Amino acid sequence: MNKGFTLAEVLITLGVIGIVAAMTLPVIIQDTKNKELEAQFKKAYSSLQQAILRANYEGEDLYGLYNGDYITSQQEGKHLHEIIGKQFVNSKIEDESPNRLIRNIKGFSGKDVNTSTVLVTCAWDDGYILAAGQMSIYFETVLDIYITVDTNGGTGPNRLGYDVFMFVLGKQDKLIPMGSPESAKYQFGVQGLPNDMSDLDLSCSQTSNAQYNGLGCAYAALTDPDYFKNLP
Repeated sequence: MNKGFTLAEVLITLGVIGIVAAMTLPVIIQDTKNKELEAQFKKAYSSLQQAILRANYEGEDLYGLYNGDYITSQQEGKHLHEIIGKQFVNSKIEDESPNRLIRNIKGFSGKDVNTSTVLVTCAWDDGYILAAGQMSIYFETVLDIYITVDTNGGTGPNRLGYDVFMFVLGKQDKLIPMGSPESAKYQFGVQGLPNDMSDLDLSCSQTSNAQYNGLGCAYAALTDPDYFKNLP
């Protein structure tokens, strides 16, 4: 006759399983969230690149829409956000951003961004695209052309370097990640903040106290294969 498990043995086994699950489940959940953020970033980056290429194919010189020392938001009746927005199916296009991003954004280290001083002049209010309800794109055209992407359309965590990334639209309509040495060739236009964000120890670090921490994370996300894996 086979001897079965006693109630005490079953309870001990279930207790051990519960302890192991409690230890491993948070890690699994975090890993899943980070993979989701990575997939959203790659999709958003690729989609934006493709939209720019399609606009070029239609004969648009996006960078050429702007000239002068102080960039204005239109020339010859054409608006950058409208041209790019039309490349996305079922997109919502607005001339002025609703500023949801600037009100809710957090820095890379998780701290609230001081919008009254740091980014108030870079409120991404020169046009807005909600692309198929999945990705928000904000434009700022002071001095040079900056495009900020919220890769999941405001779902969260609304945090620089997690789901919010900034790019520069450079000459020949090249999409340049903020934080790259190449991005330093363009004028950021925010008083008190440098053009050069290529020191990632300052512009994309969990320990940085720099006011602009998080603004250089697009370059880190594109060049570091373990970037999203290492997000806390």
